[in-house]
Amino acid sequence: MKHDFGRPTIGLFLLLTLCLASLAVSGCQSSGGAASGGEPAREKVALPAGAGATRNASEVVIGVAYGFSVREDLMRNGLDMAVEEINATGGVLGKKIRLRLEDDLRSVTRGGTVAQSFIDDPSVVAVIGHGSSTVSISVAAMYDRAGLALLTPSSSSPRLTQMGLSHVFRGSFNDRALASEAAQYAKSRGYRRAVVLYTDDTYGKTLANAFEDAASALGVLVVDRVCSLGNVRQFERQVDKWKAFQYDVIFVAAGVPDGIEFISVARKAGATVPIISGDGLDTPEFPRTAGAAAEDTIVLTGFHKDQPGASTFVADFKKKFGVMPDARSASAYDSVKLLAAAIQRAGAADRASVAQAMRKTSGLRGATGSFSFDSTGDSVGLSVVRTVVKQGSFVLINSN
Repeated sequence: MKHDFGRPTIGLFLLLTLCLASLAVSGCQSSGGAASGGEPAREKVALPAGAGATRNASEVVIGVAYGFSVREDLMRNGLDMAVEEINATGGVLGKKIRLRLEDDLRSVTRGGTVAQSFIDDPSVVAVIGHGSSTVSISVAAMYDRAGLALLTPSSSSPRLTQMGLSHVFRGSFNDRALASEAAQYAKSRGYRRAVVLYTDDTYGKTLANAFEDAASALGVLVVDRVCSLGNVRQFERQVDKWKAFQYDVIFVAAGVPDGIEFISVARKAGATVPIISGDGLDTPEFPRTAGAAAEDTIVLTGFHKDQPGASTFVADFKKKFGVMPDARSASAYDSVKLLAAAIQRAGAADRASVAQAMRKTSGLRGATGSFSFDSTGDSVGLSVVRTVVKQGSFVLINSN
């Protein structure tokens, strides 16, 4: 349709006035609600008529939002295995479980679109997701207002469960627990002066801050923090500076690909001290891409195939897929099982009943540990697992 902008009408003036007024109001809102500490600036969630009821009486639908195309792991395998096991034994409440999978691209914008689509779909009774803390934080209030339980398998930012939301649950440890384990490990090995490499995002900054706090409390001094490397030659000057600081360990708070670059460049620049990292590097992509630079890196994570209590899950997974499970596949498997158990206990497959049953979860054993949720939705009882990269594989090390 062609418009004549040279001769505005009275109606057009009124329309422009309304638009400018709307922009004036919206311009006062924070464009980064998750980063600024307030609730993300999103439209109020409108629920469809009959939300919470399943359309197909013979199935129970669980939404799954994850960066399937962005992160290389076995998340999908863990989901599929759990659903197959549950459905083979009669499903829940006599109904088959069906997963509705959506790729959120680890993007806040795409994550919001996916969240709204789940909310608008009355067949979805609960959601597993999102993989990224940044995305989960940005959409958590949307799920909460819709009365839809959100169980995240890997979003570790403490802020997610500090927002006063009653429908958000974390199926893993948070960054504070991981940072505390990292600091304790550093102290146990006699390291006293640490350098922190981190990404300038929710995961990196939160984990870096938590590590510095935990390390300080244990007498381990953080002598420098860096979130941008530059090239190898530029970074050599950083390494020289750290040597002057007498540093003896590096802590990496980053996922892929940034964490891989951090460690690769640091090693090429002459850094020879031990490296400890968070679970962001618990992916086969790390040792495969970083090669020799990854060797001997300590990676703290939520699951390893050799940890106590995991043997049955590991054997079944390897038999089905021909590969060993990773932390994401184990967490995905547990997430489906947790929601299925909640639905069964609730005796009804509607949103309110599922959320209420999830809050009452206590002592439920999964592949990654024993699950209970506190009043904020944080899981309690899960342990951080210590692994080390040896010859391109993650090897379990003891906790002493």
